[in-house]
Amino acid sequence: DFIAIASPSPPSADDVSCGSGSLSTHVSSESSIRGDAARSLIVGRQASAVDIRIDHKSVSRRHTALYYQHEGETSVLVVRDLGGKHGTHVDDSRLEKNGLVELPLLRGNKEHIIRFGNAPLMCRVI
Repeated sequence: DFIAIASPSPPSADDVSCGSGSLSTHVSSESSIRGDAARSLIVGRQASAVDIRIDHKSVSRRHTALYYQHEGETSVLVVRDLGGKHGTHVDDSRLEKNGLVELPLLRGNKEHIIRFGNAPLMCRVI
């Protein structure tokens, strides 16, 4: 299974696929920024506290935050670990507890892979 999160230009609805069901979410630079504060898309196990729920024992209630950050003409997708025991992995590297990584928005056939704990679900940033 995977979650596809497209880069913010042009803004469009993205398909989020989890198992046999699917839903749509709008992830764009416009929906991620309110004034100067970033709006996070939270991934985790607790349905009442997250935007994308992963029902797996290795995923924390609030596991990972995803948001866009802009500096001038440059935009990055920020992946922030929220301190879970089983961690957040980006491109096969585990983030430090409560650490973050800034992923440049890619063009073409390149992509980043994000995994949440040991869940059989990954996030492809395309």
